[in-house]
Parts: sequence; C-alpha cells; structure tokens
Amino acid sequence: MNLVARADWRSLTDGGAEQCTLWQRGDGHAIEGVAIRLEGGYWRFDYRVELNALWLTERAEVRWRRAKASGRILLDHDGNGGWTVDGVPSAPLSGCRDVDFGFSPVTNLMPIRRLGSEAGAEVGVRAAWLRFPALEVTAAEQTYTRLGAGRVRYESSSGYRTELRISDVGFVTHYPELWEPLGAQEGS
Repeated sequence: MNLVARADWRSLTDGGAEQCTLWQRGDGHAIEGVAIRLEGGYWRFDYRVELNALWLTERAEVRWRRAKASGRILLDHDGNGGWTVDGVPSAPLSGCRDVDFGFSPVTNLMPIRRLGSEAGAEVGVRAAWLRFPALEVTAAEQTYTRLGAGRVRYESSSGYRTELRISDVGFVTHYPELWEPLGAQEGS
C-alpha cells in the first residue's frame, strides 16, 4: 500500500480527537484510523474501510472499546447492493453504497471524491450509518453538492444541512460546530 494522505481532527462537541491515513491499495483505497470520543465517557474506535476504484465501500471494520466493554462491527458489501452486518444479511441496508461513521468526519471522503469538480455538481448517497453512541447500523439518505473550490454542502434526509470545507484530497477541514482539523491535513 502507498500513503496518499493523513488527516487529524478534534471534536468540537466532546473534545475527542481522531487520526487517519488514506492508502492506495491495488486499484482502490483503504482508510485506517483511530478516533477517541468522550461523549458519555471514554470511547476508542479503531477502523479500516476498504474502497474500490470508484470510491465505493467494499468493507468496513470498526473495533470499539468503552469502559469495560468492547466489540467489533463488520460491514460487508456484496457488490450487488446487499450488506451483511457481522456476517448477517441486512435488508434495511439494501442499496447503500457507502458507510457513514457517526463518530467521525472521515467517511465524508468517499462521496466527496465522487463529486464532480464544477460548482453545482451533486451526488446522492444512501449510506450504512453507524450511529454514535448507540452503535446501531441504519440506512441514511444524504446529498453532497459542490459549492466551489474547497466547499461542499452536505444535507441529510433528517433536514440537517451544513457547508463543509475540504482539502484537495477530499478530507473535511472544517465541519461547523462538530469538527476542526488538528494541524494541517497532509497529502502527497
């Protein structure tokens, strides 16, 4: 695997932090990272997301720890629109092509990478959303719209809407009221 970029964030809601690395692997990519969240106590998430050449999720694994509890969540896409969660088929996730980690801004990268470069370009997303702190996986409808260089509007079907600032690589550099970078985002 070849290093593509690194990113670090600080949570503006609970003071947690995250560090991740984007790798080139074969004809796709992988994202690996560690997130610490402090909502309702100390949480640690170690994750890996495997992506194909089109920036679509093939597999995501999240290992979590909190107090005396720990666990693993494994999301696998079958290439035909179906998902398994920890090896069990999940009909509610049918049609999802991305994952969305509720504990992190990292998974905004995939739809942003598929978004056209011209202002007004738009991509709709159905994502397997790992909700935090519940750690439940549900489907979520989202839309990303290019506003200009380094600016993207994010909207969810819940009515939430915000403007994201992004790096040249596609990592979020500013997520209003939720995340800010810790230092400069690195890319090669």
